[in-house]
Amino acid sequence: MTLPEVTTPADLAQRLGWSERRVRDVARRAGACRILGAKMIFIPEDVAVMEAIADGELDAPSPAERRKFQSTHVYFFYQTGFIKIGWSKKWRIRLATLQAASPNEITVLAVYRGGLNLERGLHAMFAEHRARLEWFNDCDVIRAYVEANKQKCCMGAKVR
Repeated sequence: MTLPEVTTPADLAQRLGWSERRVRDVARRAGACRILGAKMIFIPEDVAVMEAIADGELDAPSPAERRKFQSTHVYFFYQTGFIKIGWSKKWRIRLATLQAASPNEITVLAVYRGGLNLERGLHAMFAEHRARLEWFNDCDVIRAYVEANKQKCCMGAKVR
């Protein structure tokens, strides 16, 4: 598996002739970035969206639209040979809901700050391991990602 090419906010700011702060703000509002812990990166699709905004081909979303995805988390839940990668504003409630509907115990592997964009990026990254919808086969590749990013886990998550 090869990882997509990534661009940093500083590189994109230089490319667009914007300040790095403006790049970060517009990218967050547009959902055209990947946030991994405290880091922001752009994959080629994100860069294309940002260039379209800079060229006036697309409008950046308003702050009200941005609020829909604030304070969200991306979670990795494990259940009997499968890992669910999803996002939620209230991941603990999501876990309880899934657990109530499942005969098997669900454990938390990791929870990261992020939202729909991070979740989509992870789904694309692990697409070859997809079992169904947001459920992926438990595999070394996903486990290695969780282990490599353990320091970025949110406090309060009991990582197992």
